[in-house]
Amino acid sequence: YQRRVHGEGLITSRSFTKWTVYGKERHEFDLIVRQCRHGIEPFLPDIFEIINFNMTRDQPVEIRMDMLILLEYIIKLKDLRIVLKDFGLTILNKIILLGLVWSVGKPTIKIRKASLVCLIHMIEEGILSGQDVNKHLKDMIPLLKSCLDDDWAPDLRYVSCVAVEKILYVCREVIQEDELREIYPPILQRLDDSQDSIRIHVTKVFREFFLCHNLRMAASTFEYVLKAIFVHLDDQNEDIQQAIYELSLIHI
Repeated sequence: YQRRVHGEGLITSRSFTKWTVYGKERHEFDLIVRQCRHGIEPFLPDIFEIINFNMTRDQPVEIRMDMLILLEYIIKLKDLRIVLKDFGLTILNKIILLGLVWSVGKPTIKIRKASLVCLIHMIEEGILSGQDVNKHLKDMIPLLKSCLDDDWAPDLRYVSCVAVEKILYVCREVIQEDELREIYPPILQRLDDSQDSIRIHVTKVFREFFLCHNLRMAASTFEYVLKAIFVHLDDQNEDIQQAIYELSLIHI
């Protein structure tokens, strides 16, 4: 890695800023990182600089997608879990948030979905703490709402629900009332989603929502949310009925 990336000038020459869809350089970079595995630790700042540059919206979808797939691989390297905590905020701010921004075109849906998958893995692996996520929550919520409301991408909506569930879990003690007030309406709307798998997972999101320490709601708002949830107790899908019933136990 040191010879190819540093000795031969990938970093110093900034050749990674000129990658093309049909060029071989990014595939070489991907192969080197994967073959080195945990040996990439000293070079993580350079690796994330390369991924960050190639995640900009000016880059082709194919290159951006390759960067996110490689990022997911790095996140899952158990030997790097501790050291990756030092880069958690950098990855979130300079890579993942870039990938969540909406842009015209169906291919960008998979970029947003892959970004959310990386975010989920970072929370699950303990790379991002509740404090880390909470620092960028105000920037993230509009992006998450956009993903939740995408009518043309059920997979994106589902992954968005999973991401919100993980965020609420890890931020349970620190997320503030304003953020909670902003995030619940688009989640509530997903109880009427056309996909039953999404509707069922929304109940898991609300479990975490109601366990957040700083949750405060006006009585009228709380009543509205309860009615919107409990109306699904007689849903045609028995799995949804059961999920709503289990959620109701938390209310009680």
